[in-house]
Amino acid sequence: MKRTIFIIATILMLAACDDERSNSGYPVYFSCDASTYPYNIVQGLGQFITITRSGGTAYKIRYYEGRNEVERTENLTAIQLQQGTFHYGLGGLIIGTPAAYDGNKWAFDLACPKCDLRSRKLTITLPIGHAHCNKCGSKYDLNSGGIPIEGDTRPLWRYRVVEGLPPYIVVAN
Repeated sequence: MKRTIFIIATILMLAACDDERSNSGYPVYFSCDASTYPYNIVQGLGQFITITRSGGTAYKIRYYEGRNEVERTENLTAIQLQQGTFHYGLGGLIIGTPAAYDGNKWAFDLACPKCDLRSRKLTITLPIGHAHCNKCGSKYDLNSGGIPIEGDTRPLWRYRVVEGLPPYIVVAN
């Protein structure tokens, strides 16, 4: 009996340690109203958007409309500015709802974790839901927790997503 308890406790501790390593330690804080366009894209299963710093109080958002990639610059809203300083992790954010899961939103860092440089941003491939680094060749599955599917690397840095008063979402660490 004691051996069974020890094995269960060890497994739980290892799982907790693994969860901590999924957080990059880079500061992250971003919020948006997921009921408004284009943020509502993240409501669809297998759909992801990227957020990158554009300078000052602006940021860039990339998403797909059908097969076409769209990029637009957005200014932080008055509510976002009141909530505090925004941080976008190392390379930016990937936010979305994985296909075949329970509808919870996930957020990852847009920088390749193997290269670990702000300038090494991943390229998103939809509708497949993969992220690819053009420098080192690593490829990640966004629909399976950002696990690597090509290359000798670790999973994507993952950030906590809190769905507050609907329809707001906050990405933070």
